[in-house]
Amino acid sequence: MIDWPMLAAIALGHFCLAVLMVNVLHGVGIPEGNPTRVVKLIGVSFLGSVSVGLAMLVLDRPWGDWPAVARLYAGLCLLVGAVGLPIVTVSRRFRRLPTGVSGTSTRVDLTDSIPKDELIGPAWDSFWLRIPGNECFRLDLTDWELGRPRLPGPLDGLRILHLTDLHLTPAYSDRFFEAMLAQAEGFEADLVAFTGDLVDDEAMLDRVGPLLSRFRGRLGQYAVLGNHDHRTAPVGAAEALRSAGFSVVEASWTAIEVDGARLAVGGTSAPWGPLPDPAATPEADVRLLLSHSPDTLGWASRRGVDLVLSGHTHGGQYRLPVVGSVILPSRYSRRYDCGFFRLGPTLLYVSRGIAAQHPIRVNCPPEISRFTLRTAAALPAVPGAHRAARTPAAVPNSTARHQM
Repeated sequence: MIDWPMLAAIALGHFCLAVLMVNVLHGVGIPEGNPTRVVKLIGVSFLGSVSVGLAMLVLDRPWGDWPAVARLYAGLCLLVGAVGLPIVTVSRRFRRLPTGVSGTSTRVDLTDSIPKDELIGPAWDSFWLRIPGNECFRLDLTDWELGRPRLPGPLDGLRILHLTDLHLTPAYSDRFFEAMLAQAEGFEADLVAFTGDLVDDEAMLDRVGPLLSRFRGRLGQYAVLGNHDHRTAPVGAAEALRSAGFSVVEASWTAIEVDGARLAVGGTSAPWGPLPDPAATPEADVRLLLSHSPDTLGWASRRGVDLVLSGHTHGGQYRLPVVGSVILPSRYSRRYDCGFFRLGPTLLYVSRGIAAQHPIRVNCPPEISRFTLRTAAALPAVPGAHRAARTPAAVPNSTARHQM
């Protein structure tokens, strides 16, 4: 007799392991094209595993008659599906904001003021934008306050505007990008940060200047590239950012004097680009790292970075009820999907970004965030801890307060 609950747990565990492999392979920076080939191999192995399992069931073969390798792998899948996934899911549901962090959020729906057809581009894959429930046209504008210990007076109140993952592609219309970025013009900032994935189509590079040159901070504008920029047009993307007034801080640091205090801004698109030279890490009161991928958190923590701003993950783009994100290109799989995380002295924020190569979002709207640094009492030491939080609940056309 078929044990359907056990079979379902094994199948679920196998799916989890396949997703883990896909996520990790797309997060380690291996040459373009190889992840796709490996994903196809995983798909074939998935079908093969299912075929073997079904054959054993159809033949009503007892568990002991299964090949040894099949029994071992089925046991692993059963452990992952019946134990691992529930534990991870429950633990993620209890994530909280790190100490000293509070925020307000406003949700804007572009289609409230602009007809949807005017936001959709001519590309073949723009049909995704017409599917009901797709949240690509919604935007969360989030204003965070970060209490930092030992923050010098001149940096108290420093405001950082964070933009990421613009993904200029003809799936969206020019008006879409214009309308999205126009929403952030009310966010006054001392420093503007862009953390990569500017374009998916080299022909769109001429849009960068008109879109990004509107953003100015008294301390400057800084940017890094993303994996899509490295794939599409790394030189062109960097030049377009510079033309828009941004300093590209790839694999480097720059020090900024602020009334006697020092702020260091560094950047990296690792693993697709190099990390900054550890020996070149400057002495500073606050170190800010712009990292396209959140996977650099450990590296940043070991070098005393105070704040890391990242994108890349899009929050998973489609988040399932209860489970959350599924497909997420990171060597840590779903660990750093979106929101705040802390490791030692370092605070990481992972943004869901503005757009995406594949224009579909479910339970995961785009976002633009601003961070204001505030002097606060020393944060409790939590060695090795990874703490995260979701964005405070956004209220349409108003604000909601979330504080720890």
